[in-house]
Amino acid sequence: MQLNEAAVGDHVTITHLNVSSDLLKKRLLALGCVEGCELCIKQKGFFSWSLYFRNKGAAH
Repeated sequence: MQLNEAAVGDHVTITHLNVSSDLLKKRLLALGCVEGCELCIKQKGFFSWSLYFRNKGAAH
């Protein structure tokens, strides 16, 4: 499943970050979004272009 396919309220775990933009990759890392990280989708923007989420951090 792609992250933009998740519904509001879904808890998802990032298994693979396939990001082609270096800037986006840096922003995601700054937010703590790494492989193994659990996210909860809180709100979606129009056309699923923007996602608002809560991050639980990477599981170790």
